[in-house]
Amino acid sequence: MPPTSSFDFPATLRTWTEVARDVAIPLGPTEAELIQRAELICQRLDDEPIHRILEEVRADSDAVELMHALGRVLEHAGDSPAESSYTRVWRAYELASLLSWEDDIDEGAEIRGQLGLIAWRHCRRFKTYREAREWETRCVRDALSQDHVRDFIALPGQARSDELNRRYFSDSAVLLALCRKLQEERNNNFSWVAIEASLAFEAMERLDLPAVAEERAFFMASAAVSAACGFKYLGAYRVAMRWLMLARNKLQTVVGSRSYCALVDFAELVLLQEFHDFRAIAERVADVRQELVVCGLDWQVACADLLRGECHKEAGRLDQAIVAYREVAESPASAGDHLLRGLALLNAAEVSARLDAGVDLSAFRVAQAVLEKQPAKWPLAQLQASVGEFLRDSGRVRGAIEAFQGSVSLYEELEMQSKASYVRLLLAEALIAAGRVSDARSEIAQVLRAAEEQAVAADVLAAVSLLQQALERVSTSNEYANSRRLQLLRSLLRAEK
Repeated sequence: MPPTSSFDFPATLRTWTEVARDVAIPLGPTEAELIQRAELICQRLDDEPIHRILEEVRADSDAVELMHALGRVLEHAGDSPAESSYTRVWRAYELASLLSWEDDIDEGAEIRGQLGLIAWRHCRRFKTYREAREWETRCVRDALSQDHVRDFIALPGQARSDELNRRYFSDSAVLLALCRKLQEERNNNFSWVAIEASLAFEAMERLDLPAVAEERAFFMASAAVSAACGFKYLGAYRVAMRWLMLARNKLQTVVGSRSYCALVDFAELVLLQEFHDFRAIAERVADVRQELVVCGLDWQVACADLLRGECHKEAGRLDQAIVAYREVAESPASAGDHLLRGLALLNAAEVSARLDAGVDLSAFRVAQAVLEKQPAKWPLAQLQASVGEFLRDSGRVRGAIEAFQGSVSLYEELEMQSKASYVRLLLAEALIAAGRVSDARSEIAQVLRAAEEQAVAADVLAAVSLLQQALERVSTSNEYANSRRLQLLRSLLRAEK
């Protein structure tokens, strides 16, 4: 059906032009005018009450544009050690926090996020780790309050195109939020962290983003440490060490990197524990701990005390070890941290069991109750293995077998094959003690298959060899419960652990 009317665009345009010829159409202030006005506000931030500035900005029809301009004026404060520059930024952030606008894209959050980023940048470079962390928290909160930022970070790294990465990796507030998420997920979602941190590092390197090389180096170092943590949990210890080396290399060009270098030092000590190199840990742990103290890294200081306890335990100084563990469990750092406190209680329970064979499972139950309050599942697998060793040492072999089986199952569910393989060896030993030689052979065979497929740690293979020799002796002597032989095997396994 033909149209009943038509629209003559040229004629309409001519009519509109004639009507509007003498009408003044408001175009808004120019960028230069906004910058000039923002500079005046910046000067007033030095000593004028915020509420007075707030009233004027609220009444300004250009308030949003003016606050964006204020952020551009204050940008240099992130590069300057001057206290006056920093003061202006946090007062500007306070001003932005008191303002609100009705908009669909939440420009208020974007403005606060950018001001918070400037303050974080200044503190990271020229102030303490604690102050930088406080501003990081504010910046991340404001960034994640924007729907489009949350959607981007929720995307798997493999699903992000280079075009999308260019858009978002140009904004350091987004990268700060991404790196914070990687940090927070290290202990309970490490498979995801290993992949996502690796992809983020590679994308920043390939795209040269963010544009400022020093800041890019910081974010790449942060992603590298997260990748190292993820791969450590997965048992890829040498891969994790390479990531820590990359992090250290990137930090060489970062201003104010002392605290972050201390974090890398500590991460290396934790990795040395996986290599069972307690001599190297003992040589370095005091110096690393002191550096963590100086940098105000209280949580890591408590974790270093856990490592000191491990060194005492491995050296046979059990009385000193249990004191160290109990001090961590009672420290302020572990007061609100169920993971740290639970691990300290678990280690204390293990040492108590070694010191007194007559103790019961109550200390392990206390540790379990704490560990169940946090999201990471691997500590529960570690606890089951520890309970298994306690039951084995107290002669309850059937209960030990069940505990070891539960530990293996959980470690495998978490894809922690190296840990699963070690506990399988403890399970095989318990099965030998119970006279279940065929089942023990089956467990050892699974460890060997995992060694071929997953490249598990060399010390696990050494322990496999010990168990195979024990199996041969068991088969020829038919003495399943020779306690002296099993005790010797146990000591050898502990040396290989």
